[in-house]
Amino acid sequence: MTPRPISVLLLAAGSPGDYAFILGLKRSRKYAVTLHAADCDRMKGNLYLPPVDHAYLLPPCDAPGYEAALLSLVERTRADVLASDLDEELPALSALALRLESMNCRVFLPRRFPLEVCLDKYRTYERLHGHVCQPTTVLGDAGDPECGRYILDHYGKAMIKPRFLRGGRGVVLIGDGEALAFHRKRQKKPFIVQQYLPGLEYNVSICHGPDGGLIYCAERLKLDSRLVKSNTVAAQVVRNPIVREAALAAVNDLELARGFNNVEIIVSEGYPYVIDVNGARWAGQDMNILESGVNFAEMYLDLAMGEPVAPVEVPIGAISLKIKMDLVVREEELAAV
Repeated sequence: MTPRPISVLLLAAGSPGDYAFILGLKRSRKYAVTLHAADCDRMKGNLYLPPVDHAYLLPPCDAPGYEAALLSLVERTRADVLASDLDEELPALSALALRLESMNCRVFLPRRFPLEVCLDKYRTYERLHGHVCQPTTVLGDAGDPECGRYILDHYGKAMIKPRFLRGGRGVVLIGDGEALAFHRKRQKKPFIVQQYLPGLEYNVSICHGPDGGLIYCAERLKLDSRLVKSNTVAAQVVRNPIVREAALAAVNDLELARGFNNVEIIVSEGYPYVIDVNGARWAGQDMNILESGVNFAEMYLDLAMGEPVAPVEVPIGAISLKIKMDLVVREEELAAV
């Protein structure tokens, strides 16, 4: 079969989690991908990877002129498919889906509203309350200075998390009221205080088709020994039915069952607790899925282009280990972006 030529524009392409997606695009046997990579920072090493055919600068997704610059770049690159794994960008891209389609460019995302809910950790907690197990969570910046203290009194430890930052950014483990008071004064933006749960931590990657049918669900056990495992550095694809059930319930209850999602879960005293949901994107740990023979990047192209995608079981066993490495470029390569 001759691979089908396709132009792909990857936004926020400097994200470390995009490396597996970039490799998957270029490993596709079905598509001959011309990869256009864009980011707001020309110092992002992914822009200079050999699989990237062309690299561009775009304004940040919350900057004036972002939408006009994006649409101009879509037209310039003649992009058939648009993709991004930047949480803050995804609601706007979902809202632009029809406009992009009129330009013969496609995305595959849930509706805008559930993506906006996922950007707010407290709204996500409220939305899932009573549907799945979750750690007790309160607003840390509420008017009551004692807010959050009872979590420390009852559980001994608590997590402080920025309310509107995704993933593990800014997450702090505290163990007493003095630390809580210190971080309350230090935090400049809204945050939540959440019950700390000891136990095994999982990262679950999920993909659904256009009709909400499940394509795959891969549970990953985090292997590193840190108390705070917000950023996964070592994880293995495993099978755990209760983790799988909780992750799928969270995605369905949030009306995200379209495309890719990522759910963080801790199993404590035999119960699976949902601690975070990253809506509409693949995970930074998905290299072990790709190396297990499931090309999720090619699946994204299929879904965006309206091609059928059959359900698949991700093989267990593959372990991903995060590393950092230097990418050396020349000054003229920076100037060319």
